[in-house]
Amino acid sequence: MKISGFTFLRNAVINNYPFLASISSILPIVDEFIVVVCKSEDDTLDVLNSLKSPKIKIILAPYVSNEDWIYARYTNLAYFLCSGDWCFYIQADEVVPEWELEKIYTCMEKFLKVKEVEGILLNYRHFYGNFEYYRIDRGWYSKEVRIIRNNLNILSYKDAQGFRILNGSKFRKLKVVDSKAFIYHYGFVFKNLGDRIYKECKEEWFSKYEGEHPRVLKPYIEKFKNNFDPCKCNYEMNFKNSIKILKEYIDKIIGKRLFEYKPYKTLKF
Repeated sequence: MKISGFTFLRNAVINNYPFLASISSILPIVDEFIVVVCKSEDDTLDVLNSLKSPKIKIILAPYVSNEDWIYARYTNLAYFLCSGDWCFYIQADEVVPEWELEKIYTCMEKFLKVKEVEGILLNYRHFYGNFEYYRIDRGWYSKEVRIIRNNLNILSYKDAQGFRILNGSKFRKLKVVDSKAFIYHYGFVFKNLGDRIYKECKEEWFSKYEGEHPRVLKPYIEKFKNNFDPCKCNYEMNFKNSIKILKEYIDKIIGKRLFEYKPYKTLKF
C-alpha cells in the first residue's frame, strides 16, 4: 500500500497558517507528500524548504485569482501528481494528532481492496480563539473526507472543503467509511478576526478542551498567545442567526442534529 499526502500553499506565512506542523503531522504514514506552492507575497517557499524530508516534493505554480473554484483547482493539481493508492489531503491550518495516525493507517489498510470505498472520513475539532476551546455549534462540519482513492474522476469541489466524483457530466457524493480518527482545525485560532471574534459566537457554543495538542504544534503554541474568553461573546442577532438558534433548540429536544450538510455517503461494514 502506497500513501500520498498532498496540499497547496499560498501566503501561508502572512496568514499565520501552521503549515509546517500540518505537513509534518502526517509525514510518518505517507510515502510522498506533494506540495503545490503558488506564487506568494511572503517567504512561504523558503520556510517550507526548512522541512528536510525526502518525502516532500514541491511544485511551483503561478497564482490566478480570477477563476472559479480557485482553491479546488490548486488542490486538484497537487492530487493529480500523487502516485499512491490512497491520497491524504490536509489543509495548511489542519493538524493530525500523532496518536491518531495508527487508527488512520489501519483504516486505509483495511479498505484498500474494498473498491466500493472511495474515501475515508476524519472527525473534526474546530478550535476557535485559542487552544483551549473548540466550536460545537451548527455550521462547523463534524466530519469531512480527507483521504481519497487515486482516481482521476474524483475532484476537489468548489472551495476545496471536500471531494466529489464525476459521474458522466455530473458530480455525485463519494462513498466513504468513517475512520473514527480526529483531525484538529486551527484556522480560527491563528486568523486575526478583529471584533468578529466575539460577535460571531455565543458562550454555549464552545466546549473546553482538556486534552493535549499534537506534538508538532508545540512551537506555535509557545509563540502564539491569545486571551480569547468565550464569556465575552456578544452575538449579533439577525434573521439568519435566529434560524440557526431555532435549529439548535430542536436538535437538543430530539437528541441529534437534523439536516446536517453531508457531501458524502457513509457506508456501513
